Amino acid sequence: MGLGETQVFQDERSRLANTTVARIVAAKGSLTDPEVKKECCRKLQKLNATLKDRVAAVDAAMARDAMKGGVTGLGCDNRKLIAVLCTRTKASLERTKAQYRAKFDADLAKDVREKTGSDYGRMMAYALAAPDAYVADIIHAACHGVGCDEEALIELCMTRSPKQLADGKKCWEGRRDKALFDYISKELGHSYRHLKYLLLEILKGKRKWEGSVGPARAQRNCDLLHAECSKGMFQDFRENSVVGARPRRLNRSEP
Repeated sequence: MGLGETQVFQDERSRLANTTVARIVAAKGSLTDPEVKKECCRKLQKLNATLKDRVAAVDAAMARDAMKGGVTGLGCDNRKLIAVLCTRTKASLERTKAQYRAKFDADLAKDVREKTGSDYGRMMAYALAAPDAYVADIIHAACHGVGCDEEALIELCMTRSPKQLADGKKCWEGRRDKALFDYISKELGHSYRHLKYLLLEILKGKRKWEGSVGPARAQRNCDLLHAECSKGMFQDFRENSVVGARPRRLNRSEP
């Protein structure tokens, strides 16, 4: 073994001996001791939280530089902004927004909206939105102005949990000082009365969200939807059976 390889192994042993866990074990005993393990976990969690805050601070500074960097402070480095904001989780973005506010006394989401535009700008704004604000934003985008984007409302209601929708409803009503159910009822007229009933029932939290998901449950739901959607013009579409907590059995022999 050469001198260089020997030095590498010595450095690695030294590094491992100086890790947080190694120092705690050396000071308090064996890693087989449950109390030592707990102390290691507490210390690592504290270090992890500190690291997350430091990453958020760096991200906030990079986002600011991407939007207001350079001599003139004009323009936006879109590649840099995307690299900073679109590679993080929602929790990470919340920490970045907090650091941005603390460092620059500004709203990160607002600055991003002002520096970006079109579909790209909307994507960046939605990426930064908190879960409840996102629901409120999509409802506004779908219903505001002329007409209504029914597909956006369907996608929103079918991809969010009852709690997320309830939080979003509260956020929307706080912004608009209106009743969301009345607003959607007005936007979806008589031609969409069945869809309106379904969406309102989902927004009221009547859709079953919990429970195991598997092929049997999926097949029951498919059979139920097919049975209702295959009805003719003069047959009644039973929306409550689609949204109900448990799908109606179409066959008595079905478990």
